[in-house]
Amino acid sequence: TSGAPLEDELFPAGKPPADTPIVDPGNAVYLLLLLATANQWARALIFYTVDFKVAPSDEAARLFMNVDVGFGQAEYGLLASIGFAALFSLTSLVAGGFVDRVNTRNLLTGTSALWSGATVAQGLANSFPALLASRVATSIGQGFTNPSSYTILGRLYPADKRATVNGLYASSVYFGGGLAALSVIIDQQVG
Repeated sequence: TSGAPLEDELFPAGKPPADTPIVDPGNAVYLLLLLATANQWARALIFYTVDFKVAPSDEAARLFMNVDVGFGQAEYGLLASIGFAALFSLTSLVAGGFVDRVNTRNLLTGTSALWSGATVAQGLANSFPALLASRVATSIGQGFTNPSSYTILGRLYPADKRATVNGLYASSVYFGGGLAALSVIIDQQVG
C-alpha cells in the first residue's frame, strides 16, 4: 500500500458510497460474521427439530416440530425443497443484481429483519401452512444476506485483505450449523 489512510485506498474519490456501513472496517467483518452465523443457525435449525421415527406423544410433541405441528415426510420435503432451497436459490440470483442498484446497508437490514421475524414465526407455527409460510419468508430474506454482505466487505476492505475477510465471513456456515446442532440441547430443556 502507499501508506495513505485506509479510507483513501478504499474510496479514491475521497468519500465512501452512501450505502457504506458506518462501521470501522476492522469490525465490519465480525459484525457481518455474527449476522451470517445467525442466518445459518436459523436456516439449519429445522433439521434438528424433526424426527419421523419417534412415536407421537406429549413429550415427542414438545421436542419435535413434525409431531407438534403434525406433518409427515412429504410435507417436510416440501419445506426443505420448494419451501426453502428453491426459493433461496432464486432469490440469491435476483439479489445479486438488486444489491447493485439499491442502498446495500438498508437492504441487508430490512431483509435481516424479515428472516429474523420469519424465524420467530417458525417457532410459533401451529399448522403446516403457517410453518411453510415462515420458511418461504425466511428463504426470501436470507437470499439477500450473502450478496449484500460480500458487496459491503468488498467496499470496506482492500484487495490484499479480501481473501482473509471473505474466508472469515464464509466460516459462518460452520458456526451457524454447529449452533443449530447444539440447539438440540436447548430443545431438550425447553422444547
